[in-house]
Amino acid sequence: MTDPLQTIIDRLTQDHSIAAADIATLRGMVWGKPELVDADMRMLAEINRHIKIPSPDFTDFFAEAIVHFTLRQTEPKYFLKDHLAEWLEERLIHDGRLGSYTELETLVRILEQAENAPERFKRWTLAEIERSILTGQGPTRLGGNISPGVVDTDDAKYLRRTLFARAGFGALAVTVEEAEMLFRIKDTTKDSLNAPEWDALFVQAAANFIQAHVGRAMLTEADKARLERVMDENRPHIGRFLGRMGDMSNLAQTLGFGEKPRDLDAEIAEARQITPSEAGWLRSQIAADKRTDRYEKALLAFLSDEAGGLPDALEHLRAAG
Repeated sequence: MTDPLQTIIDRLTQDHSIAAADIATLRGMVWGKPELVDADMRMLAEINRHIKIPSPDFTDFFAEAIVHFTLRQTEPKYFLKDHLAEWLEERLIHDGRLGSYTELETLVRILEQAENAPERFKRWTLAEIERSILTGQGPTRLGGNISPGVVDTDDAKYLRRTLFARAGFGALAVTVEEAEMLFRIKDTTKDSLNAPEWDALFVQAAANFIQAHVGRAMLTEADKARLERVMDENRPHIGRFLGRMGDMSNLAQTLGFGEKPRDLDAEIAEARQITPSEAGWLRSQIAADKRTDRYEKALLAFLSDEAGGLPDALEHLRAAG
């Protein structure tokens, strides 16, 4: 009897594409089990390496399976464990690069759905998108536009999804490293016919770095485990009850409960004001090429509207050509 998996692999080695019927067969093999195991994921990774022509159906299936395997099968869910992070590096990242559109989509979904993940994953993903834009070669260019120095719709989409993915310390605000990347891309592509989505993203993301109000940090894996343990432990034993109260008090301090109420409106209004250090950073970025381009003027106009005006040094740049 012919092994259906071997039949699929044999076809892939010849055609370098995967048929809808083969994807359906793989779905049945993988999702027909009570739990995904390492062998299943290795099989999918091996199949993905043979695919040269991206298939949206396979990409969706592959990404969903990897997300389930890495984030949903171990407690606490949606925290990427160290050993699974290493597994992803071995399977998705080769010599510091993502090999395909499918791998990019998978990593972005992990960043979007994980409550915490290694920061290097976000850096790798952004670096690969930047490489695609600047060189015309990379995961967002497979099967599509190969022109360097142009931000296309896929580039802008993946930049936005990655910048604002919830995993990582930059989840709630664009970091300085990310803002500098945006300016590098803008400087290289400012005279190109870019996707409209990029125009909006540059202004919004750069302004986010300058003005974002960042609340409390996300829960760590240890914090979440403690919270779940305290809430699940509800047996009516007085000694344990008192112990739980102490544990809950410590956890409440970690999460910020019981503190004096914060005036969030005031904090947000304060964050919108541009500080001297922020103005200095932005001035250095804009003045790097000795002219204020249309992207920078749009950013300055947006910041002025949000803050009710600009510092003199930035207002001068806004008026410059």
